Amino acid sequence: MKQKNPDLENVLSPDLSSGSFFNRSALSSGLPDHDDIQERLNALSEEMHFVDVKEDSYFGNEHFYFEADNPVEYSADNHEQFLREFAHDLSEMQLRVQRIKLHALKHLLRGTYYVEEPEDYNYRWDEHLPQKQLWSLAYGLEEEEVISEESQRELVDRFNVLVSEENRLSFTPLLSKEDARLIRAIAGSMRYHQDFITSDERKKLSPILERVSELEKRLRDLKQSTLLFSMVEEDSPHEHKLRMLRGDYREILKDMAAYEESGSWFSPSYQSSMSPQRGKEQRSEPFRSDYQRFLMPEGEELERTLHKTFFRNTEYGERAKSLLFGGGISALQAIFRHIESDLSRARRFRDREWEPQIFKTEDIYFEVDALIEDFGKTHDIGVETFAPEDIDSLINRIKTDVPAVVFLNPMSNMYDMKIAQVSKLIKSLCDWEPDDEAARNKIFSKGRYSFRHLYLVVDNSTLGKISRWTEIDFRRLPDFVHIASFESLVKFGEDGLDLASAGLLTIIGEYADSDVARIRRNMGFMPPENTVRKLSFNLDSQTVDRKMARHSRNTEYLSRVVSEDAHEDQFIQKAIHPQLPDHPQQDVANEELTSAGGLFNIAINVASLRGYREQRVTNGHVFEEDSIQGSQFSAKAEIVAKAYVDLVTSLASAVSLELNQGTSYGFNTSRIAVYSRRIPKEVESEHDYQILPYIRVAPGTENIKDMILLAAVIKRANSVFTKALQEKRVVRFSEKLVKGELELQQS
Repeated sequence: MKQKNPDLENVLSPDLSSGSFFNRSALSSGLPDHDDIQERLNALSEEMHFVDVKEDSYFGNEHFYFEADNPVEYSADNHEQFLREFAHDLSEMQLRVQRIKLHALKHLLRGTYYVEEPEDYNYRWDEHLPQKQLWSLAYGLEEEEVISEESQRELVDRFNVLVSEENRLSFTPLLSKEDARLIRAIAGSMRYHQDFITSDERKKLSPILERVSELEKRLRDLKQSTLLFSMVEEDSPHEHKLRMLRGDYREILKDMAAYEESGSWFSPSYQSSMSPQRGKEQRSEPFRSDYQRFLMPEGEELERTLHKTFFRNTEYGERAKSLLFGGGISALQAIFRHIESDLSRARRFRDREWEPQIFKTEDIYFEVDALIEDFGKTHDIGVETFAPEDIDSLINRIKTDVPAVVFLNPMSNMYDMKIAQVSKLIKSLCDWEPDDEAARNKIFSKGRYSFRHLYLVVDNSTLGKISRWTEIDFRRLPDFVHIASFESLVKFGEDGLDLASAGLLTIIGEYADSDVARIRRNMGFMPPENTVRKLSFNLDSQTVDRKMARHSRNTEYLSRVVSEDAHEDQFIQKAIHPQLPDHPQQDVANEELTSAGGLFNIAINVASLRGYREQRVTNGHVFEEDSIQGSQFSAKAEIVAKAYVDLVTSLASAVSLELNQGTSYGFNTSRIAVYSRRIPKEVESEHDYQILPYIRVAPGTENIKDMILLAAVIKRANSVFTKALQEKRVVRFSEKLVKGELELQQS
C-alpha cells in the first residue's frame, strides 16, 4: 500500500492556471509528468541489493539486501502545485534578470529625454511630459507596501512607451516598491541629465545588456514554447535550463556590479576609482583627491532597505539603525569595541564601585562563544552561563545584578534547537525602572545620570526576519538599555547565491549607531563596494519574504514527514525542530518565530553501537567480530553517520534531485551534513561515549516536487540503515559505502 503525503499548503503558488503568466502546455512539455515522478518514487521503494566490488580472500564478495518498501504516493494535487511553483520560480527569475536590465538602463538612457526649462516656467510646466509622468507614477508607488497588478501594468506600459523594443520590460506580477524606485531613477536620468552615456561606457555596457536580452529570450521560451519531442534526458529540460539560467544570471549580476564599481568615485576603502570627477556628495575639504573614503550613498540606501526589510517596524523614531559589515563576525567585533568604550567610560566614575559581569545563554554558536570568553578574559570580567529555556531566571538576574552585557541566541542551531524568549526578555525591560537601591547604584551615578549601559547582544543569523522580537516597540526601552543584533547575510540575505561575505549589525539605543559607525570606519570593517553593489539587486522586503516563506514551508514539511517516520527503534529516532509537536518548547517557538526558518536536525541511533558486535556471514556460518570499545566508538559512529549522508545524496542523484553536502544554510539548494553533540556528564559519565553525531538538514527554496522526493529519499535511507542496524551489519555496510566499495543493483 502506498504511503500518502500529508496535506500540503499551497505556499507561494498562486493560481496561474488561466495562462496569463505562462503557457501550461509549454511548461508541461519540458517538465516531468505525474507518472514520471511517481516512477521515481516507486524506484526508491524497490528492493536494493548492494554488492561488494572489492572481494575478500576469505569471505568473498559481501552482499547487502534490503527488502522493498511502501512507495510514497504523488497525487494530482501535488503535481498541480509543482507546476504552479515552477511557474512562480520562472517569474522570480524573470524579475531578477529584469532588475539587472534596469540597473543597466539607468546608465544607458541617461539624458535621452532631457528638456531645458523655459524662461517663464512654473513648477508644473513639465507634467505633460511622458518621462515626468513615469517619474511621478513610480514615485507614488514607492510608498506602497504591495503594488496592485493594475499599477504594475501601468508602470511597465508607461516605461515601454519611452524605450526601444529591445529595452522594454516584460510584465511580471512580482514588482515591488524597490523596482518602482529603480524605474523612477531611470526616468530621472532620462529627464534631468544633460549628458549622454559616452561611447566607452556604452562599449562596456552593451555586452551586459546583450547577455540580459539572451537570458530574457531563454525565459520566454521556457514559459511559452512547447517542446516538440518527448524528454530523453535523465533530468527534465526545463529544470536543467532553469538551473543554467540561475548560474548565468549570477555571472551577469557580478559583471554588472563590477561595471558600476568601475565608474564610481569611492576609494581606497572601496577598491580603486576609475572616474576622475568629484562625487556629488563628497565632503572632504580642501579637495585633494578624486575619491571619498567613507561616504557611499548606495551603501547607505542599501542599509536603509535592509533595515526596513529585517526591522520593518523600527524605521523611524526608535533610535535604531542597521549598518553593513564585511561579515557577521566583523559586526560582532564592532560590538565588542563599542562595549569596550562604554566600559572604559563607566570605570571613570569614582563615586560608584562596580564590577562588570557578562551573561550568556549556553547555546551560543561556538565561534561566537570563543570570542565572548576571550573578551571576558581580556577585560577580567566573569562570564556566567544560563539555560536558554529558563528566561525567567535570566530576567531576574539581569534586574538584580544589571550585567554589562547579555549574549543571546533566539534559536540555537545546535542539536536541541532551543529557543530563548528574546521577546519576553526585551518586553520585561520596557518601561523598567530599577526599584532596588543596589541595582540603581549599578546604573546611575550620584547625580542620577546613567554612567553606563546594559547591552543585549543577539545573534540573529539562524532566524533573520522571522524573529518576532524585531517587531517590539523599542521606544519603551530605558535609555540605559541598548540592543545590538548581528547576522550573516550569506545565510538568508543573498538570494541563495552566495555572492559575497557580508554581515548586518542593527544597533538600538540613543547615539549608539554613531559610535559603531566610527568603529566600523576606523577598524576597517567596511564592506567592499563590490559587495554593496551585488547585494543591492535583490534585498527588498518582498523578495526576502518570498524566499523565507519557501525556506519555511520546506523546513516545516520535511521535518514533519521525517518526524512521522522516526521511531526509537529505527536508525532515525526523531526530527528536531522547535515547532514540531514533540519539542518541549513548541508553544514558545510559535510565540517567538513567525515561521519555521531554514534548518532542522535529525537524531540518529548510533548510541546502540556501544558494545555492538558486528556480524559477518559466509557459507551459512555467522561470525561475530569483537565488540566496539570506547576508544573506537566515536570514529565508528562518525563513519555510520557519514555513510547515511552519502546514501541520501546518492539516492537523491538517482532520482534526478540536486542535493549538496554542506554545513551552512539559506541557499537555493538543500544541504545535508554530519554534526556532533556532547552528552552532559550527568547523562553519560564515560568520556568515550559523550560525543554523538547527528544530521543537519538545511532545506533550500526548491518546489514541492523536490521536497516530496527528498522526504522519500531520507525515509528510504532510514529503512536501509535500520535494517543494517538490526542485522548487526551497519558498520561494515557504512565503511564500504564511504569508501565507494559498494555497487547498488536495483531490480
